[in-house]
Amino acid sequence: MKKSLLLAALAVSAMAASAQQVSVTPSLNDDAEPVFTFSPDKQYYYIALGDETLGTYAAEVPESNLHYIGPDEANGRNLWVWNGLSAETPAGVNSFNIPGEYTSWTVTGKDGWSGLGLNISKDNPIDMSNVTNDYTFHIALMSTSKQTFVFTIIDGANGHEGKIILGDEPFEDNGTMLQPDANFGRDGEWYNVDVPLSYLADKAGFAFTSAPYGDVNSFVMLAGGVAGTDIAYDAVMFYGPNKSTGINDAVSTTTTAPAKLYNLSGQQVSPSYKGIVVSKGHKFLQK
Repeated sequence: MKKSLLLAALAVSAMAASAQQVSVTPSLNDDAEPVFTFSPDKQYYYIALGDETLGTYAAEVPESNLHYIGPDEANGRNLWVWNGLSAETPAGVNSFNIPGEYTSWTVTGKDGWSGLGLNISKDNPIDMSNVTNDYTFHIALMSTSKQTFVFTIIDGANGHEGKIILGDEPFEDNGTMLQPDANFGRDGEWYNVDVPLSYLADKAGFAFTSAPYGDVNSFVMLAGGVAGTDIAYDAVMFYGPNKSTGINDAVSTTTTAPAKLYNLSGQQVSPSYKGIVVSKGHKFLQK
């Protein structure tokens, strides 16, 4: 690893340790290959991922495991730029080392603040009930500015805000001082930020439910009010295991050991369980 990247990694690792579960790592390794990997065993609900990125790095993921929940005006999902931000043409590569295919902004300093939000219309809600606390929120970030940034995801049904504050200093939001969770390198390189939803559940009671997910700003960015601040993001998504993972992993270690039994929710049950069970891919009724 290059010395500058090593020093940056050590700095953000220290912040990540203090934040317990927030992980910050360089997006590319020494060979300029992406560190983040896609798996056919996971589901992905993505807000921002380029077509070439998907075609190159998520090619082996079943289409049924990829769910686009980003801006789509025809389906009532609008990215509103509220104030103080100017869109910039992407220059260079994204967090997967692909030219372009990311979103870049500069703060104009207008009215002393800046922000944007992805709004999901109540008339076209989406189903996020599969995104449970064993999922992770992922975002790749690049900046050369020292300002603190706030990224917020809102759970919809409860209105609980999962705020992710990234910087060395607190962020003032309408008189409230938000303390940093972690930080990322400000050297113009890409960094992956991964936040388990269990972390946001502990911090803010965040949780998606079976209720329709709509009439809410699902993804929000606040970039402060310092003119010239630059911030770019890429690969904004939730990822986690398939619901059937526990059942698929049901394997006896020896020919004499009793088979593991699972109910239809994927929970292991005892041999005395009454109802439909699954064992090694076979479903049957126990009475």
